[in-house]
Amino acid sequence: MGISSALGSSALLPAGLGFRNVLINGDFKVWQRGTSKAMAVGAGTGFIADRWTAARAGYAAGGTVSRQTASLDGFQYCSRVQRNSGNTSTAVNYYFQTLESVTSIPLANKPVVYSFYIRAGANFSGSVTAKLYSGTATDQVNYPDGGITGSATVITSTLSLTTSWQRVVLYGNVGTSATQLFAGFEWTPSGTAGAADYYEITGVQLEQNYQPTPFEQRPIGVELALCQRYYYRTGGTVAGDITIIGYQPASTSIYATFFHLVEMRTTPSLAQKVGTWSVLNTSTQPVINAASKNSYSIYSTVNPGITNANQSGAQTANSGTYLEFSAEL
Repeated sequence: MGISSALGSSALLPAGLGFRNVLINGDFKVWQRGTSKAMAVGAGTGFIADRWTAARAGYAAGGTVSRQTASLDGFQYCSRVQRNSGNTSTAVNYYFQTLESVTSIPLANKPVVYSFYIRAGANFSGSVTAKLYSGTATDQVNYPDGGITGSATVITSTLSLTTSWQRVVLYGNVGTSATQLFAGFEWTPSGTAGAADYYEITGVQLEQNYQPTPFEQRPIGVELALCQRYYYRTGGTVAGDITIIGYQPASTSIYATFFHLVEMRTTPSLAQKVGTWSVLNTSTQPVINAASKNSYSIYSTVNPGITNANQSGAQTANSGTYLEFSAEL
């Protein structure tokens, strides 16, 4: 008999059961894009720690998100959401994760628990509100890019922060018509930012339950693969990180096919190359072609030194060159 049959859909789930947390990277172990980044200054540009995106109302400048050492038992890292020192804008800071419909729908008409650890910087100003919204669209893009269709507030709580870590546990009930969930934090600062005008979070968990369970510590390989379903980079460390050895159907081009590290959520909407490539000491930029959820191809229209068709050719990436693929919502 399955767990759901034995316990019933509304039973309290024991702490030993895995994959309770529907949020990904809630302990901020994975930072494929880098460990410090300015908040978004335009729609769709705010992904920082994997699966988490940050922006200010009106895409105001002056905010930064960075990885920090948590100094908390059981957690290596936390995420710091900061208003830059001297910034005078009091625009709302959003930091949130958008869940897919395939993940959200099983929580419809269910009780949920939203828990996390949080602390404030020495110059923290204003107030932070923890939020859980639901919507009725399918795989809608992250807010605040365009609002939430059928928006309903499942959980809202304005927090009282100190400079010490505290675990916050919040409860709610997801509506019957909900098809998507949006979890995160909204911070309204005040005055002029000091050097430590920030808050830090880690151990963020959203689960179907009546009571909180300990934060689910998934293996890093599992958490990384969950993140790479939405975004990953390849290459970028040293010259030759990416090498195309492909078939040459004509004397002016070479082609090669590669498989994504995991099957992505959808065909990547962004396949971007950075840096330069070398073919027999000639710099060129290959083209990403025919991307799908499972694979992509790269072709170069520069002759790699082979004059006859139906032969193979090689092209290597210079140091710092990488490919990135994004299937984010």
